[in-house]
Amino acid sequence: MTGPRTTLISIAALLALGLWYQPAGTWAVRHGASGRVLAPLLACWRTGPNDEDRATTVRGYYQGLLDGSAAAARGGFLSMELEAAEFWRQVERVFHARHRDDFLLYDLPPDLDVVGPTGRVRTNALGLCDDPCTVEKPPGVRRAVLLGSSLSRGCGAGPGACYEALLERRLNAAHRPEGVERIEILNFAVDGYRSTQMLACAQDRCPEFEPDVYLWEVSSLYSPSMWSTHLIALVQAGADLRYPLLEQVAADAGVSRYDTPAALMAKLAPQRVRVQRWVLETLRDHVRASGAELVVLILPQVGEPEELASDFAGVDEILAGLDLSVLDLRGAFAGVAELDALRVSPSDHHPNEAGHRLLSERIEAALLADPELFGLLAGG
Repeated sequence: MTGPRTTLISIAALLALGLWYQPAGTWAVRHGASGRVLAPLLACWRTGPNDEDRATTVRGYYQGLLDGSAAAARGGFLSMELEAAEFWRQVERVFHARHRDDFLLYDLPPDLDVVGPTGRVRTNALGLCDDPCTVEKPPGVRRAVLLGSSLSRGCGAGPGACYEALLERRLNAAHRPEGVERIEILNFAVDGYRSTQMLACAQDRCPEFEPDVYLWEVSSLYSPSMWSTHLIALVQAGADLRYPLLEQVAADAGVSRYDTPAALMAKLAPQRVRVQRWVLETLRDHVRASGAELVVLILPQVGEPEELASDFAGVDEILAGLDLSVLDLRGAFAGVAELDALRVSPSDHHPNEAGHRLLSERIEAALLADPELFGLLAGG
């Protein structure tokens, strides 16, 4: 009887374990879908080469994802989903993100004040990395909203030291037009946000702030190796793609949530220009319908233009014919002798505080050299 009794006990134990695994797996799906989905989010901000580095680094990163996904698949679905819970804990710990069970996937919580791998991160009561502000636009204020990723959020600079905050102070101190009491730039940027997330934020969050201007970051996250990470995460989570165009793109590409990240990247690669042009067209129409202005900022990480060419591959094709006001800063760091003095680290090419200061000076100079662009931003 020892054998049958042992077998029965083992079966009972396995059933009990299964009852525990199922809710744990369900929690993992609800709070992050899978380790393969959350890995790209973790890559948005890490102490070594990060997911906004150039394509050569990214290829190794995605190979790591592929290897990890294969191992998880060998361990079975529940094993993969249980790993997701640990992935999300790491996202919260390292990235300081707040999970959202919607298209955005994550955002920054309000009243955050922490020290992360690249410095202090502080948000106001509205969840913006900015000074305290009100939803209602005060009288006499020319208000711009800035949409972007870690570059615009201020990765590498402390609170109040990123290019956005410095530019706002410069404009108010020396270039405020007559009739404008204050120029205000509200920072809606979030580390790792792709253009699809930025679009949803522009449509859902920004209108209640009554912006006069939308500032739209075009960075290395538009590159062939970067652009599709958010869409990949949604597909692998089995999430609602929200927009009919994205649903059609997924169907045309033949993607499946069970594809590896490398396979999804390859399938979606031919859709890049189509998706990015649609994002900008949709944003343009949204902004114009509200009576506001739109300015596209092409912003580099710290490097010589020829080093950054792969970051902006195809960007001119994406922007062509869209009738957009563009401020092209790809040459902002050209000719700088000691680029490492402007970077977070040799392996992280986000600008540090000195880099953000130089970037703000370059933007100010470019605006003053183009009265039409200056008027769009500053009013008057």
